[in-house]
Amino acid sequence: MLMSNKTFPKWYDGPKFEGREVTNPYSGAKRELNDVEFTIYAMIVNTERDVALNGGAFNPATADLQKKMAKGIAWFRQHSVDAYFDLID
Repeated sequence: MLMSNKTFPKWYDGPKFEGREVTNPYSGAKRELNDVEFTIYAMIVNTERDVALNGGAFNPATADLQKKMAKGIAWFRQHSVDAYFDLID
């Protein structure tokens, strides 16, 4: 069953943002994201940056960050498929 992309997942306890248009910096694809989608997208992008700044994907110290990022990506794949393919994949 496809769940709503308009309610925050129970596991998310971070800051919440207003939705906005996002542009993929590599492809130029644009998507209008609602509050939940943008918040999870921002979490993914910021966590990806944090992984890079803390030693990268092969540093065991970033394992928790990578799990957090994977959870956000999985949420996008399940709840906002088109935005996932345009912005994340």
